[in-house]
Amino acid sequence: MVPRYSIIVPVYNVRAWIRECLDSVLRQTVADWECICVDDGSTDGSSEILDEYARCDTRFKVMHKSNGGVSSARNMALDNACGDWIVYLDGDDILTDVCLASFDKCLSFCPEADMLQMRIADMPEQTRGCSFNVDDLNDRMPVVFKDRMDIVGGILDVSFVTYAYKRDVCGAIRFPNYTFGEDRLYLAACLVRCALKVKIDIVGYGCRTRKGSAMRSCMTLRKFSDNVRSKRDIMEILLSAKSPRLVSRHIKRMIATILLEHTLHEVDRLPVTDLAEGWRVWFSSVDSIPSCAIATNWQRMVCAVIKATHSRCLARMFCIWPHRLKLKKAEWLRKIS
Repeated sequence: MVPRYSIIVPVYNVRAWIRECLDSVLRQTVADWECICVDDGSTDGSSEILDEYARCDTRFKVMHKSNGGVSSARNMALDNACGDWIVYLDGDDILTDVCLASFDKCLSFCPEADMLQMRIADMPEQTRGCSFNVDDLNDRMPVVFKDRMDIVGGILDVSFVTYAYKRDVCGAIRFPNYTFGEDRLYLAACLVRCALKVKIDIVGYGCRTRKGSAMRSCMTLRKFSDNVRSKRDIMEILLSAKSPRLVSRHIKRMIATILLEHTLHEVDRLPVTDLAEGWRVWFSSVDSIPSCAIATNWQRMVCAVIKATHSRCLARMFCIWPHRLKLKKAEWLRKIS
């Protein structure tokens, strides 16, 4: 029998958290699922824990492979997924008890949906569990998005794990071999195929904030380059989409800002020996931005100056410093609120 949901869990050296992760799957109030866990060459005993769960519950399917990165692990799971809907879960995070139930409610409200969306909540590293129950779910009504610009606006959301993806629509899409930014690029490719999206205001995913995670680990030249290239790829996906109304001026402005400011903001985290190559990758990416991808006169001016000069000083003045001022302002507003 084909399960309704295929939950994909890439696992690499998360022994301290993997039991809580898999227990959160077992606690789902909806039982119609399979959980495909791909051990990406773990060396800390995580693989033995996966095998233990698979022996106890046949809905857990475990695959082992040599280390190749999170994209290769997710792609292997996608190749073996049978469910009508694909749900992603990282091995150090959790699903709240009503995650799959919230998706079921979306489908009962709008069965023709292509993508379903819930909310995400951050959890400190030592937190155990994330409390949202059936009563919380009963109070929420799904919202349907049919307008193409509203659908693709989801590219600006926090994380791709907030979605469930209809396998008939998104099942052929695979993750690129990037070490950073691959999730948002995957999300962009799915959103441009989506004709109808349903969102429900319930927290279904708990994201653990920890020092050793990929998001917070040391910046490397590979990560920086992949981040820049993935943002450039997102821009190409959006601009090459068939619908002329697909990308609003607001989305263009945000994507250009991400490429010009957000990615370059990380350049100073690179080792000194990699700085020159990091700058070269970023300048090359800016050189290839087409004029139709830029929404504001300010961004056009910044792009023109950078393309003409390749000046690090001007790039800092126009891209790095404004972004860091925005971060400082946001931090200050959080403190006084």
